[in-house]
Amino acid sequence: MGNAQGDMPTLSALVDHVRSRRVDLLLLTSTPTLQAVLSKINDIPVVFGLVANPVLAGAGSSDVVHRPHITGISTEAPYVEGVRALKECLPGAKTVGTLVNPSEVNCVYNLKQVEKALAAQGITCVSVAVSTPTEVSDGIQGLLAQRVDAVLQVTGNLFFASFAPISKACLEARVPLFGMDAANALSGGAAVAVARDYAAGGEDMGRVALRVLRGESPEGIPFAPVSNTRIVINERNAERYGLSIPPSLMSRATDVVK
Repeated sequence: MGNAQGDMPTLSALVDHVRSRRVDLLLLTSTPTLQAVLSKINDIPVVFGLVANPVLAGAGSSDVVHRPHITGISTEAPYVEGVRALKECLPGAKTVGTLVNPSEVNCVYNLKQVEKALAAQGITCVSVAVSTPTEVSDGIQGLLAQRVDAVLQVTGNLFFASFAPISKACLEARVPLFGMDAANALSGGAAVAVARDYAAGGEDMGRVALRVLRGESPEGIPFAPVSNTRIVINERNAERYGLSIPPSLMSRATDVVK
């Protein structure tokens, strides 16, 4: 088991180490790790998880037609469901903001999907680009200065690690914050988060790994989405935003933080 802690040279060295060990199966998480493996390994079975869009990452041309030695579980965010939850809470919302990291292909893809889902509800999406943790605080302040009705933060590796300044700024400005990662509402400042269930994704990934270890070829196993979605409501945060959670949304919640 290895963890590069976000350091690309370390990740490259870990991939080289795995390749030299000739393991029976490689399990990996995250898009950068998948891309590093794609560039160096083509003769070891691979099962991935926590990858938002494996096709965009270069693992194949579709969920069915993909590299013969690779398969896994994708965690593409539930964009339509997330926007639906926001619309239920803020039916009069006209403009919604988010930060985006242009150096992460999945983050840019997530932004495009959120823009599409918001447009379908007649809502304009405003985005501010940030590329490093030190830029997040200024970025969210710049976004809030545009007087958005709410912030719906798209997922990305940068924002998994740097959600705290987004939470702090939104809470101080009392601009409702919505997330697409369960932790955004469980321990962060989001009032509502609609997210793929990563625990379920790990179990899904394990089941695929067992199929491969028992002799099934990864080539014949389509990429599949996580089997479960969570709706997390943080009542304390909602109250701080002056936000009322409608019964229609509360009835669908999988987790409620009092």
